[in-house]
Amino acid sequence: FIGVGSPRSGEGRSNFGDMARKAFIITPKDRKEEELLRQLIARMGLEGRLLDEEELEDAGLALALTKVDRTKLADSKRVMRKLRS
Repeated sequence: FIGVGSPRSGEGRSNFGDMARKAFIITPKDRKEEELLRQLIARMGLEGRLLDEEELEDAGLALALTKVDRTKLADSKRVMRKLRS
């Protein structure tokens, strides 16, 4: 899994602290494609790195949370009953 952000101005490639607010998550199908993507990212001057499993799960969870219907509220008594059981 490769995370790709926007180019950085005049800095080394140490972290994503000043990365653009948007990024791509790309899943290469094999090692050859992964290497091709690495080369393309480097050639374009983009910041990119592999995401570990936990980071990928976090990204998926964040995406799911953006799509949650926040207009509905759960009944607090029902929630407490579920938690107690």
